[in-house]
Amino acid sequence: GTCLRVWGEAANSAMSLGTPPMSIKWFKEDNEVITGGACFIRKESLSSFLELHSVKPLDSGKYTCQVSNDAGKVSCTAVLFVKEPPTFTKKLDASKLLMTGSSVHLECKVTGTPEIQIKWLKNESEISAGDTYQMSFTEDVASLHIFNASVEESGDYICEASWLLLKVPVSCHVSGEGKVGQTSDILKKKSPFFVLEPPSFHKVLESMDVVKGTDVILQGEVIGTAPFDALWYRDSKPVRSSKKYKIMSQNGTVSLHILKCDAADIGKYQCTVSNDVGTASCDCDVTLKDPPSFIEKIENVSCLVGSVITLQSIVKGSLPITVSWIKDDNEVMESDNTQMTFEDGVATLYMTDVETLHAGKYTCQAKNDAGAQKCSASVLVKGQSAQCTMR
Repeated sequence: GTCLRVWGEAANSAMSLGTPPMSIKWFKEDNEVITGGACFIRKESLSSFLELHSVKPLDSGKYTCQVSNDAGKVSCTAVLFVKEPPTFTKKLDASKLLMTGSSVHLECKVTGTPEIQIKWLKNESEISAGDTYQMSFTEDVASLHIFNASVEESGDYICEASWLLLKVPVSCHVSGEGKVGQTSDILKKKSPFFVLEPPSFHKVLESMDVVKGTDVILQGEVIGTAPFDALWYRDSKPVRSSKKYKIMSQNGTVSLHILKCDAADIGKYQCTVSNDVGTASCDCDVTLKDPPSFIEKIENVSCLVGSVITLQSIVKGSLPITVSWIKDDNEVMESDNTQMTFEDGVATLYMTDVETLHAGKYTCQAKNDAGAQKCSASVLVKGQSAQCTMR
């Protein structure tokens, strides 16, 4: 038999078997087919199935299932024909400037599995051959000839092949002065290939956590048919160009420049882009970085020589935060008996086998891009070894 499929669909074939044990093989033309990629051979009881997924024109051909056992062998054959949908490989060229009475030739190239049906439409209505229009479709080239053009031939011309549409808008206007008969009619195409695509964001806006007083640029990339209208909103309220905000839209890039961002500028920003056939939006958050602050500060410590000291504070603020420790006026460095950690907002200075030289004023300093904060405590080390006590 024959199996007809459209490019991209799945095809399957099956065969009933006989007395086991049996050897089953599938062939395309004279080449054996095995499971792999988009091909899958399935067996169920006394049946065998060949499944081809996402078929392509190259999958067309004669498929044979061959079954053999000790008693003999038998085969059956089916033909798979994969139809390729029409595709415009050459789009309509831009039309020329024409005077009244001149002619215009519109042409495009279409490929696909025969037979392709071609229709020409003007302003969504099918046109027929006659004195004004002549159509042809030869060797994949679809042509429309318009003869003795006049104002009445203005409009949107469409070449339709199956479900694919290709538009070329054509317009004309009448201009003239003086007596009747001195009028000049011009047939003029507004644009080549009037195929409109709705906008979509190829690159969306990114949320930003910024330092107060810095400039911020929110930027996205849009694809689709230009020109676009771009509107910006902050917390659903329109944002317009001013000394504070600079709005740009050029070559598919939309941007909002916020000068010297402060607390009044934080919020959810949205960019909405539209053209004649659609709208697309994306949003992001703008927040100010929080400078570090101490939820819990380090406390004074009193202990004996040889003891273990732990100074600890809890810090909050916008990441990343760096923490350093200072004893008197010197930065504390890690050593065999001195360790420093900062995890999950907890800053810790851990010292073992302390001596009297460890006594002094200790400062924990936390920094990020938005600022710095510090807190201090005293460490007192006394005579003989014992556990530390917190003041």
